[in-house]
Order: sequence, then C-alpha cells, then structure tokens
Amino acid sequence: AAGLKVIAPRLRAALGEALVACGATAEGEAQLRRALGEVEGLGNMPTIGEICAAQARATGCREDPDRVFAPVLKWMGEEPALLLRLEHLLCSARWAESRGWPDRARAFYEAAQALLKRIREDLGPADQEALSVHPWTLEIRRGLG
Repeated sequence: AAGLKVIAPRLRAALGEALVACGATAEGEAQLRRALGEVEGLGNMPTIGEICAAQARATGCREDPDRVFAPVLKWMGEEPALLLRLEHLLCSARWAESRGWPDRARAFYEAAQALLKRIREDLGPADQEALSVHPWTLEIRRGLG
C-alpha cells in the first residue's frame, strides 16, 4: 500500500501531461497539481522531482522553471539528480527563449549539453546510440544550432 502512495501520483502526473498535450489544458494542469499535492508531504524527492518535470514539460514556457521546480531545487543541488537537472536546464532554456533572451537560453543549452555529455559517459554503446536521437539531444541541437 505504501508504494501506491508514490505510484498513483506519478501516473496522475503522466495523465496530466498527456491531457495538456491533447488540448485539455485545465484538466491536465489540475491533475498535475493534484499529483504534486499527493506527494509533497511524503518527502520522496525523486518522485516530487519527476512530477515537477512533468509539469514543466506540460506548461512549456508559460511558467518560470524555478517556480515549477521550487519543491526540489535545493535537493537537486545536493544530490546527483542528473536527469532532473537536465530537465530543469532545458525548461530554463525554453523559458529564456520565450522571453526573448537568446544569450541566456544559449547558456542553458550549453550547460545542458555538458550535463548530457557527462550522463552519456556512464552509458553503454547501445544506450549512447539511443541517447543520440533522444528528444533531449534533439532539443539541445536545435537550441545551439
């Protein structure tokens, strides 16, 4: 039963992200808020981070990434949460682009590229090849292109 306290909100966040992608923005954002509310008191920072990342992807450039990731920013600085840091950097780059700050966006993309390189070093050849066509990689190429 304890596992459901973490699994259900993760699934709710995925549902919320999908609803937003399908155009049901209000319903999707409500699901994302509910998912976050369900886990905030549990202290499970990886799950909270996963839900924050889903919210950031769903809201695109409409919200400041530091506000979206606020529940986990301090934790991200203390732990090796590399994938979550990458999500935050990419969201920050999109936010800067949407605000007309190209130099700032480029700095975020460069930081994301360096972090992705670090992540790639720990992967086997097959996973490295898969990462070369991952949406993160493609977004970084576009942002730096």
